[in-house]
Amino acid sequence: MEEFEVLRKKIKEVVSLVNSLKQEKAKLLEKIEKQKEDIKFMEGENKTARKIIAQAERLGKEKKEVRERLQILLDRLQKMKV
Repeated sequence: MEEFEVLRKKIKEVVSLVNSLKQEKAKLLEKIEKQKEDIKFMEGENKTARKIIAQAERLGKEKKEVRERLQILLDRLQKMKV
């Protein structure tokens, strides 16, 4: 009878450990899902940042072109005044 009680206690311990592991697994899965969401958000932010950088580069080129055209026009005006 004593062996039965010892075995019963061991089974309870194992069940307790299994339940604890299940809870830990659930927490870890929840963390993983949160991290996946964070990664998706960061990827979206990264795409937005890339678009902004590309747009800034285009604007920089356009600004340079406009500046060059204005300089050409100013040079022509100065030549006309002479």
